[in-house]
Amino acid sequence: MKESLGQVQLQSSNSTTVTQGGGLTITAKGYYYKTHNQLFYFPEGSNEPELNYPLNSELSFGGETFFNSAQGIVSVLNDISPIPLFQDHLVLPMFSLEKPFRFAGVYLLSDRFEVKKVVPIDLDLDFIENLALYEGLQNPFISTDQNHIYFQFPFTSNVIKLDPESGNKEMLDVPGNFIQGRIDPSHFVKGEYHARSIRYSAQFWDIVWDPFREVFYRIEKEEHFDENGERINTRRGDHWINVISQDWEVLGHFKLPDDHLARPYVAENGIYFQRSNSDNESELRFAFYSELPLK
Repeated sequence: MKESLGQVQLQSSNSTTVTQGGGLTITAKGYYYKTHNQLFYFPEGSNEPELNYPLNSELSFGGETFFNSAQGIVSVLNDISPIPLFQDHLVLPMFSLEKPFRFAGVYLLSDRFEVKKVVPIDLDLDFIENLALYEGLQNPFISTDQNHIYFQFPFTSNVIKLDPESGNKEMLDVPGNFIQGRIDPSHFVKGEYHARSIRYSAQFWDIVWDPFREVFYRIEKEEHFDENGERINTRRGDHWINVISQDWEVLGHFKLPDDHLARPYVAENGIYFQRSNSDNESELRFAFYSELPLK
C-alpha cells in the first residue's frame, strides 16, 4: 500500500483562491501549479502558494502587446499540461490581441515570475490559415530539451523547432502513425468552433521529452468509427505514443491499452502511465514499462 506524502490546499488561508487545475511542474525547490487563468508557486513542504501569476493579462515587448495566455474558448480537452522548463525558466505561450487570438510566440519566466525573455514567432500565411480553420485545435503543446523549444499543434504532424537564443525556427516533418501532414479539414469551417469536430477528429496532444533515453513521446489520437462507418468519440482506446529520436526520426509507435491514460511519466528506471480505476477512485494505479514495445 502506497501512502500519500501530502496534499494541496486549494482554498488557501492567505486570501488567494487556488482553483482546480492540473498542470504540475516539479523543481528542486518546490512546484508550480497551473490552472486555466493562474500559475501558482508552492515552496517545498508548503500547502500555501507563495506566489501567483495571472494568465489573463497583457504582455508588452518591443512596442507590441500580446496576451500572456490563450483567450476565450480554445479547446474542449480537459487536461492542463505541465509547464515545460528551459534552462530553469518556465516556458509559456503568448497570443495576438486581435481575433481570432493567434499563437504569436513564447516568453520565459524566472522562478519568481519575472519575464526574462520574449521570443515572437512569425508563421507563414498557409500555417496562419490553418490556425483559423482548425478553431479549437490551434494552440500548441510545448516541450523542451537542453537546447531547443518545440511546438506541436494538434492538427498537423509538423513540429516547430525554436532556438530561443537566436530566435531561429525550423519546421520539422514528423509523420505520425495515422496523421501525415494535417488532419482531415472537411469537418471544419474557417472561423467556426465545432466541439464535435474537435472531439471526433484525429489529432496530436502532448510531446514529452525523456532525458534518460533521449527520445520524445508524442501522443496521437486516431479517429474511431462504429460498425456503420460513423465517427464516434471514445475516451480511451484510440491513442498511440509516437517514439521519436532526438534528431526527430520516428522510431516506432506504441498502442496504449484501453485502461491507460495517455500522458507518459518518465523516470530513470522507465516509463509510467496512470491507469483508470473506476472501482476505487481514491487509489492511483500505474503501469510501468522499462521500455515501450514498438510497432
